[in-house]
Amino acid sequence: MVDCFKPGEAEWVAYGVSVRNYSGDIRSTVAYEELKSLAFNDNEISIDIVTSHSYNRPKLQALIESAGSDNCIVLYSIDSLLVGNKNDGLEYYKRMLDKGVNLIVYNMSGKWARTSDFSISRDELAKNPELKKLKYNALVKYYENKKG
Repeated sequence: MVDCFKPGEAEWVAYGVSVRNYSGDIRSTVAYEELKSLAFNDNEISIDIVTSHSYNRPKLQALIESAGSDNCIVLYSIDSLLVGNKNDGLEYYKRMLDKGVNLIVYNMSGKWARTSDFSISRDELAKNPELKKLKYNALVKYYENKKG
């Protein structure tokens, strides 16, 4: 498992979150199994375990802090950002956009895994800086619709 980007090492890290009230083996989480099904290796996967009492995401925070524009963060789902404190999830997404990190967000619902509209590349951002605001606003709207 990986906790952050290190120079000269992984260009991408696949991130997921699991909600449970015990630590347990990360390899038994749905997020881990789904990321493995997408052909990610253990040294490319990072999973935060959050509980009903604490939604801290130390691994995601470390990934964002250590990521540069040459790195890619792969999210198991956009909902993995929004578990718990939704405002924190929105802030994580905004920080990734602000850093210009390549971001691949999977939508695992349905029969086949596919990328969601919340994915974005640094090249897309360079061509159209307004995309940052559009993507963030779309996530805010998605969050508001989930609350209702």
